[in-house]
Amino acid sequence: PPIPNIFEINLLLFLHSPSSIWCTDGLGGGPTNCRFESLCLNLTTQEYIFALDIDRSIFYPPKLRTTEEELELGQLSPVVDHNLFSFKHLVTVPYPALGQQQLVNNTVYLVPGHTLIASRFKPNNWMHLLHDDLLPLYATIHHQLGAIHLGHLFLDDHWTSVEHHHHNLSELILRALYGEEFPLPRGHFPPTDSLVCFESAFIGLSNATAWYQYGFRRPQGPLERSPEERAYIRATIAAFRTSLLTAFHIDPLCSTEERTLLLLARAQNRRILNVQELFEHLQNRSKQFNGRNLRLLMVDRRRSLSPASPAELASHLKAFTCADGVIAMHGSELALSLLLMAPGGSHAKKRRTFLLELFPYGVSPRQFTPFRRLASLLGHRYYAWGNTRREDAHFPQELLTSSLVPGLAHLSTKEMRQLHETVDQPLQQWALLCCDQPAWLYRIYQDTRVDLESLVPILKDIEEEEGKNEDDDQISLPAFRLSDVTDLRCSWSANGTTLHLAWKPPWNLSLLLFSDLISPSTSTTTVRYEVLLQQRSPPPPSSSETSEEGLVIATTTTSLTLPSNDLCRPQHGCHIWVKPAVDANTTNLKYRAVGFFSQSPLLCVFNHQ
Repeated sequence: PPIPNIFEINLLLFLHSPSSIWCTDGLGGGPTNCRFESLCLNLTTQEYIFALDIDRSIFYPPKLRTTEEELELGQLSPVVDHNLFSFKHLVTVPYPALGQQQLVNNTVYLVPGHTLIASRFKPNNWMHLLHDDLLPLYATIHHQLGAIHLGHLFLDDHWTSVEHHHHNLSELILRALYGEEFPLPRGHFPPTDSLVCFESAFIGLSNATAWYQYGFRRPQGPLERSPEERAYIRATIAAFRTSLLTAFHIDPLCSTEERTLLLLARAQNRRILNVQELFEHLQNRSKQFNGRNLRLLMVDRRRSLSPASPAELASHLKAFTCADGVIAMHGSELALSLLLMAPGGSHAKKRRTFLLELFPYGVSPRQFTPFRRLASLLGHRYYAWGNTRREDAHFPQELLTSSLVPGLAHLSTKEMRQLHETVDQPLQQWALLCCDQPAWLYRIYQDTRVDLESLVPILKDIEEEEGKNEDDDQISLPAFRLSDVTDLRCSWSANGTTLHLAWKPPWNLSLLLFSDLISPSTSTTTVRYEVLLQQRSPPPPSSSETSEEGLVIATTTTSLTLPSNDLCRPQHGCHIWVKPAVDANTTNLKYRAVGFFSQSPLLCVFNHQ
């Protein structure tokens, strides 16, 4: 079908100027981010073309101009330890040679304006779609590119646009978030004898929102993130959640009647064999769950990933938005627990949101933790139940030998029997590597009968709210930066023997003390000041350290009287600096108040007040 705003043009008409490239390192040592002007993609060879003019092409940093090493110009997907998505297939064509017949005969499609080029990892899986595609795209567009108006997102991957005559999930969400013409899949263009040329193209997705790695080079597990990085992930998820709900016209506020507990049951694999028994048991405990309604949501993977309409997808998302808790077998749909509530630990506890993840036999809840980590990031209480009874495990041969599980279908009867005989043994570390380890696949695709007797103690913990958010003791407090003290003034006594100093508190201090940043009922707050006296000749102090040549005096008042001293004589005078600080002893403190020495000193000289 015709592609809106994409024009078929002559190559020489497009490349009226040669290609240029500007690259910067990502924030916090992250991946490189690059912008190109006049960049083309050869759809036949799957190579990007740089039209080089020795005199006019711009390279930044300049060393890119002469380097003979393989270029690493960004990641089309931020999946950790995966080298498929490195943007390095950049070939050079001399700009004067563009008129050669072999290029001119190609059909050329112009993508005007600014375009972001990226690749989807596995958009047919909710975890990968959210963690590896949508959240990195959101962070890149809103936090790295900012005010730059993107016209298109060029999806340089092999995923088809339409599946089973239903909407492609990732493109449906992208259109809702950014407009109908925003996603531009590579599959929209003829696969041969075509060039796609970008007027301005950005390369490189943010990896700052990732919390998990899938075991491509090391056993899978959560990524190490600092408290500040975890706070960034929480804030980004909160913003993304708001944008997603707005795009699908979902009210984030749910009535009492809409508040539910959500029981997810998979329809194709990893099934709960006694799901109706489990549902009825949970219904009978509804009083212990504060009378909240219980909803059973059967997850049909094909409908979930290829919804028939935006309204069907919105209904699916709404189910998570209004859930106070989710109980489900381990699976990618648990990534939608980021919709349970606006992220934030304290609010999560007030809402009593929780996640109970069920695991098949032979799979340790401690070894596979993407949703445990997500719950801890967002402040949800997390619980895990693992099947410890082999008689409650069912290994469906019709599934394990089908093409739906490609890592098992090729195994012989003997090899399959060996897997079955060793299922009681703990998984070795090598089995935690991605992505086709038979020992892992054999266990994770089994069906399970949930033993209610072993589940009851966990349900009681949920009811009594004894769960612990694992990151509670690691949450960092953001800095609340105090302004300079105001109206700083000085005066000498008549005979020049004493110096009197006075000032007013920072203007934003009252906003800290009289807001919900500090709870007055649970805090003892002391405002103190450090007064630095320096001779007139030394340089000003740094914002964080005092000068060794000065005298620092601490006080809890906004005035100070000092005798004349060697650092501050009446006739010679001295420089005065004041630094505010707040000492707060409170369990509800949400910020750390930090102050700095005045930007400019006050000069105090006798007879020059």
